[in-house]
Amino acid sequence: MDIVDNLKSLQLFDAYGNMLTDKQRECLNDYLINNLTLSEISQINGISRQAVNFNIKESLKSLQNMEEKLGFCEKCDRIEEVLESSMYHKDDIRKIMNILKE
Repeated sequence: MDIVDNLKSLQLFDAYGNMLTDKQRECLNDYLINNLTLSEISQINGISRQAVNFNIKESLKSLQNMEEKLGFCEKCDRIEEVLESSMYHKDDIRKIMNILKE
């Protein structure tokens, strides 16, 4: 996964992660945020490396599917672009974006 894909996955995880199952959320958190390898995640969870890989791929598909249906991340990106091109101060933009993500 390249850095752009990783950043997009992190954004989707931040927006929709609570809609995943506990196991999906744990595996993705370990993979995306804690930067653990598939082998490390499999050892922690007592499942095969292949099961971890499948879990991560299916979880990412679920997140992408949610974004396709709801479009929350795209809307936030568009709002951020508009705000950045406006007269708002950077701190104000950050506050507005944090409110949208709550």
